[in-house]
Amino acid sequence: MIYRRIIAVIIDILIAGVAAIIVGLYLNSSIQNILFKTVLFYFLHTTLILFLSKKYTFGEGIIKIRAVSIDSKDLQFTTLFLRNILFCFYLLLIAICWGRPFEFILFVLLFLSLNSIIFIKNNYHHPMTGFDFLFKSYYISLKTT
Repeated sequence: MIYRRIIAVIIDILIAGVAAIIVGLYLNSSIQNILFKTVLFYFLHTTLILFLSKKYTFGEGIIKIRAVSIDSKDLQFTTLFLRNILFCFYLLLIAICWGRPFEFILFVLLFLSLNSIIFIKNNYHHPMTGFDFLFKSYYISLKTT
């Protein structure tokens, strides 16, 4: 499931990145400025899709996964929104550190540890990352719902 989550995030970042590159080329922006725009567009596009679907981002929809609460109920939009804000905060830290190798690697490792390393399993034996634990949620396959 973790690989599917990573692919979903990559799809969402690519969508935001294409928009950021188009705007960045039009405005003659630097690489770091394009990275900031990518994070901004990622936040805007995922928040809009989460608001409209109330379940998953565009990438999660393509991969057919979504976040649910520990008791397997739908997450409220506010919880999805807060998850998205925290996720974008870490993406912003990575973008800020672009060009400083030590800090960049440090924040990438922190980001990966919170999003891809399975810390615990919940009462239903579903694996949970740091983000999942914080928001009392986990991901399920839409094929099983």
